Amino acid sequence: PSVDPTALKLSSYLPASTNACGLAYTGLPVHEDLGQAIGRMDYQISDKQSFFARYINNTDQKADPHTLAPNDILATGSVGIDDMFNSLVLGDTYIVNANLVNSFRVFGNRVGANHFPSIIPSAVSYQGLGINARPSGIDNYFNLIVSGAFTIDGANQAITQDHEDNFGFNNDVTWIHGAHQVAFGVSYFRGIVIENSYAYAAGQFTFGGLPTAQGGTGNALADFLEGKAAIFKESPPNPNYSRQNF
Repeated sequence: PSVDPTALKLSSYLPASTNACGLAYTGLPVHEDLGQAIGRMDYQISDKQSFFARYINNTDQKADPHTLAPNDILATGSVGIDDMFNSLVLGDTYIVNANLVNSFRVFGNRVGANHFPSIIPSAVSYQGLGINARPSGIDNYFNLIVSGAFTIDGANQAITQDHEDNFGFNNDVTWIHGAHQVAFGVSYFRGIVIENSYAYAAGQFTFGGLPTAQGGTGNALADFLEGKAAIFKESPPNPNYSRQNF
């Protein structure tokens, strides 16, 4: 058996061993900022009418670990995150008389989730490693799994852009007549999803230790060094543009 030149080149970017037994240390450094802001207002317009407002904002910003450890190619095992959530509710309650109450509510929610993978050195891209491929036109993104050993990027660390909006209103009327209570109303809800996902768009090599009967060595690391991938998986980008009314 011979060592595959692509595997040999890629191995040169792995963390260096710290002893003669080949032991190497790696990890995913974390820098994350979480934020939350809330707002509340209650206003009594008159003895018959009241108004309220509620607002919440959540943010999550997490650095791509590889930007914190740029010399460790295995620090590509997680994504950077830039997420934000906003929610607003407005309400008005009007007492027409002792037996009739009208309640009006309007709301809006917005979620913006952006997950971005590590931008690896161009030398570790398909072109840099000498692989004649450019899946889906994504540059500087290489996805490889050696089972039980290490992972570079990964399908779960792919680019994801998710924007979701929903808004609507409802108006409810409550009427008490003698011993009876009657409630009726109307509501409207609209949901919008704009999503782009690239889970396997850059392709994914998996070395799992093919049995010798299938041309492998039975060991995932040995198969990697000989360039004997068990699986190559690729798919086009996965857009989702949905709109619904309720």
